[in-house]
Parts: sequence; structure tokens; C-alpha cells
Amino acid sequence: MDNDWRGSMQEKFKHYGEKLGFKAEIEVKIPRGKIDCVWVTRELVEFENSVNKAQNVENLVKILSLPSQMRPRFLVQIYRKSLSDVDREYIEDISIKLPITIKIIDGVGNDVEEACVKLIINLFNWIAEYAELSEGLIKRLADILGEDRIVKIFHYGELSRRHLRYLGDALRYPKDYLLWLVSIPMQKDTHDIQNEFRGL
Repeated sequence: MDNDWRGSMQEKFKHYGEKLGFKAEIEVKIPRGKIDCVWVTRELVEFENSVNKAQNVENLVKILSLPSQMRPRFLVQIYRKSLSDVDREYIEDISIKLPITIKIIDGVGNDVEEACVKLIINLFNWIAEYAELSEGLIKRLADILGEDRIVKIFHYGELSRRHLRYLGDALRYPKDYLLWLVSIPMQKDTHDIQNEFRGL
């Protein structure tokens, strides 16, 4: 079951990465092991069957074996089961000391399709806290998730990235929807805005 789940997650996530326009590979060899799935821009994805502390720490730090110019921006660790508060705190304490940004997504369950949908929603909601998602990427995400799983909010007026993050945090519940938050400057007239977002 564990190997079937892991292999299915790798294949499904590779497929979705390619649908989203990334170069996607599985079982990518690095000096100290392998990464389950890589999306280039670079995001590394690890699928965890258990919550074994020693293995989890090894997976967190093996990325340090890559030369600094090859290190990714993001490492995502996915757990089929839910982490206990103690295990989560332990892993997060180690991850904040590493020179890359790490996201932990746990409790995705046994169903590979449902797990991938949860994963993609969590992953892109997280990325959207730091970078604006393009219209093209949102359209590709809608092909995977369905239009009904994406909440589109257009905010009129100048907001700083910090304010957008605050607004995003306030709106990002429940966790089973992808939030696309776009700030539209006031100086644009209604005609320009309608043209820009027609068909969304």
C-alpha cells in the first residue's frame, strides 16, 4: 500500500506539474539520495508515508547536499497521515534553520486524486502569499481543480503586499478552495478592467 501510494502520487504530481507548464521529473537523483518529484522553477516535493522522525529529518537536510546555485526555492513535504503537534513542532523547528523555504502539508489521506487536489490548493495558496499568480496559471489550475474550487477576488485600490497577505489570510478559510486575490489600481478605468478580466 505504502509503495503504491507513493508511486501513484509521484506519477500524478508529475502529470499535474506538466499540465501547469512546468518541466516535471520523478525520482530525481541528488548527491545524498533522491527527490520524489521536481517541478522546475524549482519546487521539490517529498511524499511521506509515515511520521518517522529520523527519516523526515534526513529528507529535510538531504537537499543541503546540492550545490548552493542548484538549491530550489521551495521544498514541500507531504504526509499521508496527520502529524501530531509534537512531530510538527519538531520538523518545523528544523526546517526554519535550513536555507530554503519549506512547506509541510499533512493528512492528505489515501485517495491519490483527492490528495493531489488538497496538495495543489494548499501549495498555491501558500505560494500566493509571496508571489502573484498569473491569469494563465490560474486557468491551468482551473483545468485541474475545476472552476468551482477557485475563488476569484478583485480588489480595487492600491494595497501593499503586506496588506494583500493579511486580506488573503482572513479569506483563506476553509482550506479546500484556491484563493486568487488580484489588486487593481484605482487609476484604471472600468473599460480597461473589463477588457483585462473578460472571460474569467
